[in-house]
Amino acid sequence: MADLKTLSSLLSPDPSKGSKIMHTSNSPISHARPEQTDPDQHVAEPCLEQFKKYHPRGSVRQHRLAALKSFTCDRCHEKKTSKLVALADEQWDALLCNGCYGWLLSTASKPSETKHTPASGPLSIEGSQGSAGSSPVHLPIPETGDSISILGQKLVALANVVRSGQSIATVTNYVACPNQERDPVKIAIAEMPPLEFQAWSQYAGGEYPLPKIDWTTDRAAVPTSVNSLQRSIHRAEALNRLYNTEEAEPSHSTWFSNDQLGHLPLVKAMARVIGAERKLLGGQAVLTAVEMADLQTINKILSDSARIRGTSKGKQNMAMISSSQNILGSQRDRLREALGVKGKKRKRGLE
Repeated sequence: MADLKTLSSLLSPDPSKGSKIMHTSNSPISHARPEQTDPDQHVAEPCLEQFKKYHPRGSVRQHRLAALKSFTCDRCHEKKTSKLVALADEQWDALLCNGCYGWLLSTASKPSETKHTPASGPLSIEGSQGSAGSSPVHLPIPETGDSISILGQKLVALANVVRSGQSIATVTNYVACPNQERDPVKIAIAEMPPLEFQAWSQYAGGEYPLPKIDWTTDRAAVPTSVNSLQRSIHRAEALNRLYNTEEAEPSHSTWFSNDQLGHLPLVKAMARVIGAERKLLGGQAVLTAVEMADLQTINKILSDSARIRGTSKGKQNMAMISSSQNILGSQRDRLREALGVKGKKRKRGLE
């Protein structure tokens, strides 16, 4: 995952380009910059007591002004009126609207692809050929093209992780999991449209005015269709989280969706966060997110190592490989049993 400090790399250092925010080809906004200068394009910096600064995200910080301000976003070039503006490098001549601020964060939060190369020597928990004082390197997992020798080294190192009680998913940097990003909020933010992101940013900053709900009377008929009912259930979960209660039911979320449309983006945003949490858990509630990631990681390691072993003509290190596979398989069985999953009995040394 890109460090949020890398947001500064998204800012164009060349003032001759006319915009301090770099426009990329995958950007959802691609309006051309107006030829004429808008007199309201830039906002004069208000006095410090007139606005609030939120926590900086890399080189970008969001500010809440005391009153609505009109300005032109330095990225999408659209005219905006809002109390919330984002500044690049604290420069008041480089303002971002909430939509572009959200795009910038989601771009920086996308997980980076890590290329694992076979080690030339024995592997350890610190990585390949780790030297004293060097930064820890995540362990690689078996992959197509590994020789039997490399496969044996990898499996021994991974089995040692399990025996030491560490998380094999964490040590392998979650490369075998469907989601390498492990922060549900970041996952949800990357999927939020502008209105949801704006509401979420305000809520996360402790500035969102939640409307009052009478849990006794503020109800509506619950929809009967499967999709609509499921949506109402998820939004009720979001209301419970937002209001720190357990009283919200689908009838309340249905009422809220009909009568509080202006606040619905926040409920949708919270539902995304809860959905991301649920996805990291694989839809179950027995194992933790890390344990679920461990199970997914071990499944892939055993599957790939069995395939490599089955196609290899080499016979060396077979005892070592079989022993490591059995250690990993035992850990997988333990996690499966906790889930109540009964798998096929493992054949010694094959999985």
